[in-house]
Amino acid sequence: MATSPGAFQYSVEATMRAAYSVGSTGIEQGSPLAIAQAGAICLRMGDRPDEDEIALVASRTNGTWGIPKGHVELGESLRQAAEREAFEEAGAKGVTLEPAIGQFSYYKEGRLLRYSVSVHLLFVQTIAPYFPENNERQIKWVPLTGAAREVANRELSRIIASVRTHPLYEEHAGRDL
Repeated sequence: MATSPGAFQYSVEATMRAAYSVGSTGIEQGSPLAIAQAGAICLRMGDRPDEDEIALVASRTNGTWGIPKGHVELGESLRQAAEREAFEEAGAKGVTLEPAIGQFSYYKEGRLLRYSVSVHLLFVQTIAPYFPENNERQIKWVPLTGAAREVANRELSRIIASVRTHPLYEEHAGRDL
């Protein structure tokens, strides 16, 4: 029995939805499909604003710098996923704020799927000496003022560059959370 191209497309989309929505908040409509993820800008406050730093983590596949990010587990909010990823990838624990301060997209090498990352601001309170990906990634703390130049993704770079003027930063910088 022959199937129409439309039926095949529906079948592929339905299969991808089922396969990739497990552990995520789902796939956005549009072309190409996007897998929802959450990420955290882990902000370590300095004594002065020019001493604020963020954690950058290296990709395990190509070594480029980015922020802790990853899939959303079942029953988890985007904020909770961002908080978990910050701990798993960088050992950062703290207060993760709502709403997200931005969103960016990327493609993993060798894959056709687009990943859409909701970015949250996390004010770091502690850094764990041991965490799940402790020996799997390079991590560096860089000044917030120059961090936008360090990341590979242009959309993420714009989000990082806007942190200091974001209302959540302005509202919570220097305050106990």
